Amino acid sequence: MTEETFQERFCRKYKERMERTRREYAERNRLFDDYKRKVGELFETVEREVDGTPITVERQPVDLERQISIFESRHEAFESLILKLQEFEIRFVPEGLNYRTGAATVRIEHNNPREQPQTLYLHLRLVRKNEKESEGELRWMIKIGYRNFSTFSRELLERLIEGIFLS
Repeated sequence: MTEETFQERFCRKYKERMERTRREYAERNRLFDDYKRKVGELFETVEREVDGTPITVERQPVDLERQISIFESRHEAFESLILKLQEFEIRFVPEGLNYRTGAATVRIEHNNPREQPQTLYLHLRLVRKNEKESEGELRWMIKIGYRNFSTFSRELLERLIEGIFLS
C-alpha cells in the first residue's frame, strides 16, 4: 500500500471541497427560490384579502442584496407591497435570507402610532407535523411575545389590517 503524496492528497481534498461548495451553493439557491416564491404567494394572499375594500395596493421595487458566500453577493430585484387607507400605510418589505443564520424574513411596518409595535417580522420557517417527520412545509410565522411563533394565518392578517386601519 503506497502512501498518498502531497499532490494526490491536495487534489483529493480540493475536489471534496469544491463538491461541498457546489452542494451548499445549490441549497442556498433552492432556499432563495423558495423564499421568492413564498413572498409572491404572501403578496397575492394579501391582495386577495383587501380586494373589494377601499384599501389601495401598490408595489414598489426593492433592491435586495443576496449574499452568495461570505465573499460574494449580488443584487436581486424584488418588490415591496404597500397597503394604503387615508393617511395610514402598511408595508410588507422583503429582507431576504441571512447568509449566516438562514433566516428568511419579511418586515411589516406601519405608520399608525396608536398600534404598537409599529414593526413586525414574518419568518419563513419549516414546520413539521411531528418530530419524526424529515420533510415539512414552509410557512410564514409571526413572532408574538418573547419566543412564541404563530402561523401567519388569514385571521391574523385580517386582525392586523383592521387594527391598523380602523383603530
